[in-house]
Amino acid sequence: VSTVTEFQKDLANVTNERVRVTFQALLQFQTKLVLGRVTGAKAAVEGIKKDFASLERHFNADNIMLSVCRFELGRFLLEAGDPAGCDALWARVLADVRNTVGLAHPKALPLLTGMVVRYKQIGQPQKARELLAEFETANVKRFGPANPWLATVLLERIELELEDKRPAAARPFAERLLALVRNEQNPPSRSGVLALIEFAPELAKVPELGPAGPALLAAARQLVDRTRGTDS
Repeated sequence: VSTVTEFQKDLANVTNERVRVTFQALLQFQTKLVLGRVTGAKAAVEGIKKDFASLERHFNADNIMLSVCRFELGRFLLEAGDPAGCDALWARVLADVRNTVGLAHPKALPLLTGMVVRYKQIGQPQKARELLAEFETANVKRFGPANPWLATVLLERIELELEDKRPAAARPFAERLLALVRNEQNPPSRSGVLALIEFAPELAKVPELGPAGPALLAAARQLVDRTRGTDS
């Protein structure tokens, strides 16, 4: 709360009215999301929807920041017991991101992970698989075969195949991830490293992954020391 109050005071000193009003609306929306999770999602839904409607007046309809907020609103609706509302918002976000900044944009990664989880929840792993393949293609086309964000996509692909009881299908992704982790010139982002550290002990226990499973755990531990300070 004190941080929000300080930010509000700083915003009051911004002389550009458009910038000040836009960020005030953004701050109010984000604050309501946080408080809504504390006080109870269902009770806060209508107020947060109104705040988002206000936010929409300050951004172009397909602005990436608005897409991020729309995605967060969808996540909030899912928590509040409105999966249909969430699905509709996320479908809109996916379409907007495809048509503007593209799926390779690093800010699109939370959308990827959220939608993959959602597809698994509703028993549609093939849709999750297709979305992951689309994200990976876009990522490699824009940034090349070794870039900081690809590790997140490959981890999602491994996790999906393991949860879908297809460990052999996960092996090529594990082998590619291992090569990526060992690439000292272009290591994964910090968020990718943290996700790998969390997941690597489980990968080491999957015999179908071959030598890549245990090797990923060892490489992940080495990577932590090597990449302290890499931006997420």
